[in-house]
Amino acid sequence: MTGLLVGNFIIFLISNALILLGTIFLFTWSNIRQFSGFFGRHQTVLTILLGVALLIFVNVSGRINRSLLNFPTGYHWIYLVLELLILYYLTTSIDSKWQLVTSLAVIILWYWITPELAISWPVIVGLLVACLFTLLLTHFRASCWTNRWLYIGSLFLFCTPFLVIANLSVPLMNVNLIFEAIAWLFFATEMYEVNHFLQHHNQLLQHYQQQADYDDLTRLKNFRAFRADLERVFNRAQALDQRYALYSMDIDHFKQINDTYGHLAGNQVLQQVAQTLTRLQPQLTHAATFYRTGGEEFALLMVDIVENEQAALANSQLIQQTVSALTFQFGTAAAFQIHLSIGEERSFATDRNYLDIYDRADQFLYTSKRAGRNAITLRGKTIKAP
Repeated sequence: MTGLLVGNFIIFLISNALILLGTIFLFTWSNIRQFSGFFGRHQTVLTILLGVALLIFVNVSGRINRSLLNFPTGYHWIYLVLELLILYYLTTSIDSKWQLVTSLAVIILWYWITPELAISWPVIVGLLVACLFTLLLTHFRASCWTNRWLYIGSLFLFCTPFLVIANLSVPLMNVNLIFEAIAWLFFATEMYEVNHFLQHHNQLLQHYQQQADYDDLTRLKNFRAFRADLERVFNRAQALDQRYALYSMDIDHFKQINDTYGHLAGNQVLQQVAQTLTRLQPQLTHAATFYRTGGEEFALLMVDIVENEQAALANSQLIQQTVSALTFQFGTAAAFQIHLSIGEERSFATDRNYLDIYDRADQFLYTSKRAGRNAITLRGKTIKAP
């Protein structure tokens, strides 16, 4: 009999460990993935609802197991431990007030739908302690996953009110207490180690993504990131009927700077221009990102714009005039200034793909070049700098 109990326990432990593993992978992926369209607008709410659905699945599975076996050594206790760990994981991993509200609602609902939990002082105290500790847990959610002992301690305190009340309501056999303790330790260790591995892996990915997406010289996003962002903005604009604008910019006569002062001097010019553009970013009329798209070429992607030609001209002139005010001097040579040519275009609902706006903005940039440089071509209309 004991061998059969242990064998069944191991099977239940492994199957539920796989459920917990899938849960951690799913919600880690959901937290780091940026969705577009409907899923992007409601990502947090949908993630919370997915967590609730998972808790319902585990709870129903435990109830079915208990109804079939109908004695205290049933493995529904393993399901209870699994429920508590999943609820802890959701509470500490999803940074949202709605997750806190959901966690508190789940706790109250669990006490309410458990038939053995008659209203009594131990039950009321257990409910209050569980709710208060959940509130406290949300203030230390980040720390819970950075320190192993803090994690174990907070998880133990989180689970204790539930397990104590459940055990008082339906007394456990000695063998089941051992099973419950083993299951708790096994699942708790699995959850911490897997989450720690995934977070470390995600940090490495972010580090490599940073290296891949940013230009080493200017620390602006590079052409690879520009294309990816432009495609993402295009897809989002098409789904939500939004507008965006693209500014293509080029430093005039940059080759002469390299030929006259050397490539190191040219690099310093590029760095100072990039720093200047970055400082200008908060002064622009809409949310925007600068890119170095190649050589002496830069781009500005501005999202969620309102159609306003005067605002577009003001942005272009601010960039052009601020860069033109920079002064450079290398060695004993005379100081000099630089100028920008700019081509600006906004998106259209009829754009077939994300490169259409780039082609038009690039053509307008070369229109500014052909007009004598130090000019702005705004949606086909060229304005020379004073």
